[in-house]
Amino acid sequence: MEFDNLHQILRSLYEQMMPLCEDMAGVAKGIAGLGALFYVAYRVWQSLARAEPIDVFPMLRPFAIGLCIMFFPTVGPSCKARRRCWRRKRST
Repeated sequence: MEFDNLHQILRSLYEQMMPLCEDMAGVAKGIAGLGALFYVAYRVWQSLARAEPIDVFPMLRPFAIGLCIMFFPTVGPSCKARRRCWRRKRST
């Protein structure tokens, strides 16, 4: 396998390593879900202990980060395809 530039090396590495990292990604998703659940439970408990109203929007941040982690393998390749298409249109 011959590489002309760093971009080809990184693309090849990505394509080879993604199937090998599926188990580790599953564990990361589980840990992220538990972390988000504990964070929300802690924030709700803190608000109840202080007799304050529960603010929902700051508690959505861990779930948004978890969704980004969870959908990265499916969204990542489609973003790359869009960038390639955009570059072709821009170069013509």
